[in-house]
Amino acid sequence: MACPICKKKKKIFSIKVKDFEYNIYRHAVYIQCKSCKSIYRKHPKKIEKSIYTKTKYLPLKGNIIYNFLKNIYAEHEKNKISKSLSYNFFRKQRVILDIACGKGFLIEKFSKNRNLLCYGTDMHIQTMKKENVNFIKSSFDNIKLIKKIKPDLIIINNFIEHMENPRNINKIIFQMKRNSYLFIITPDANSCARKKFSVCWSGYHSPRHKTIFNQKSIKKIITKYKNVNLEQSKIYDPFSNFISISNFMKQVSLKSIIFDIFKIPFFLFFIFTDFSNKNRILLKVRRN
Repeated sequence: MACPICKKKKKIFSIKVKDFEYNIYRHAVYIQCKSCKSIYRKHPKKIEKSIYTKTKYLPLKGNIIYNFLKNIYAEHEKNKISKSLSYNFFRKQRVILDIACGKGFLIEKFSKNRNLLCYGTDMHIQTMKKENVNFIKSSFDNIKLIKKIKPDLIIINNFIEHMENPRNINKIIFQMKRNSYLFIITPDANSCARKKFSVCWSGYHSPRHKTIFNQKSIKKIITKYKNVNLEQSKIYDPFSNFISISNFMKQVSLKSIIFDIFKIPFFLFFIFTDFSNKNRILLKVRRN
């Protein structure tokens, strides 16, 4: 199977990663490309329809702890995006579109600014208006909607790694109006966390994540338009490391290897040391 990013077949490694978060007996195989260093998943077609159920999948279902942590982190994401824009950007009336918004934590943070007209789209939400947010049940590539609302800012947060063909992002970029922005947030395949936690790394989110990018490979999926500029930075997500530790503890209980338990304090320390390296990519796309 060739890499979906660079189409090369040579690999660095191939590993089997369990679905630690939902079904420990389910797994997917992940391969790291030798050329672009992206990590991609072999296609387990038999389970594709069952891994995003409203009754079980937390980004759709939620629970008290999940909702609490996502609400906290959404504020951090909002601040990082805001700081990447000019000081005057939010002083004018703007239209913001959060694509694949899930339960809408991030777009609701932006909606507190009444200068902003906010939209959130997802295949698993009901079309409704909630305070200053228009939620619309829609696929991510609803070009007609983008043309209609003409957003000044588009956000794709933790979704591009789920896409079968991430190059479809270019359909969105092509429809962006002049002087508008697209922000993509996604796990970093080169993060220290991946190397420390190995198969227990939450960034695999096996078998749901199909492509895991690094800072170089994510640029390869963006068509080189003359009037499009790319800028990158990284942000830190501490909660993903907590999920990795939880995955590791499940792995230990399966193996019944007592010695491995002593690794847990090291991982707890790593959560804080990882802060300087950061573990998520923030890609800013500007249409000039």
